[in-house]
Amino acid sequence: MTVLHAQEPNRIGFKIFLGDCRLNYLKKKKKWRAGDIATALGEHRRTAFATGASLHLDSLSAVDIVPNEPHPTATLRAGQVFVATDRAAGAEVVLQLPFGAVTAGTAAFNLKLERRRALVAVESGRVLVKRQQGPALELRPNTELAFGRLLVEQPRALPSYRIAPWRDGRLIFDRTLLVDVIDDINRNRPGQVLIGDPRLDDLLVTGTFEASAGDDALLAIAETFSLKTLHISAGLTVLFRA
Repeated sequence: MTVLHAQEPNRIGFKIFLGDCRLNYLKKKKKWRAGDIATALGEHRRTAFATGASLHLDSLSAVDIVPNEPHPTATLRAGQVFVATDRAAGAEVVLQLPFGAVTAGTAAFNLKLERRRALVAVESGRVLVKRQQGPALELRPNTELAFGRLLVEQPRALPSYRIAPWRDGRLIFDRTLLVDVIDDINRNRPGQVLIGDPRLDDLLVTGTFEASAGDDALLAIAETFSLKTLHISAGLTVLFRA
């Protein structure tokens, strides 16, 4: 991995660049909102959500819970959560997202928040996705749906091993935006990685990495796209094009 250092002719611009990165780093830390249940770095937590329903939170994830029957509700605030529910018809659980809601009676599925969309991946059973606009969509096993405030992608088939791979300590990307890949790496790695140029946000990344090997993932990404990393401090790294 390449480490860059400031050179004398660019000292002023370099200091401005570092200042912007530190400011963005502080903003990201300040925006973290702990929910009713929130996990720390490297922590996975299982919790009962309601009778016959449970939540499994990934690292640095948060949910708010309203346990009112007959439709207990959880709002995913950050990260991702695997939901397992076995409840009767008419007593479905509801998972709220910024872009809509997911309702399920008997099912197992993963919910993930990305920068511009939410992902719903169904392992078993059926779930109903209700978007802010447009008709509701029913998803069946081994199916994933990506949707945002205005756009919805076509549901796609997804093999079982790619549904919530974080539970097995893996990060699997398939034409995933770099900005979302970096969020996943940050969820499993001490410190913070920032993208120094927003024009890099939409680079598409495909690959499989160990969740605990964030530095290896960064190195592979940097080599693939001819990027460089700048270590500003012990806890802050910036990724940018040379």
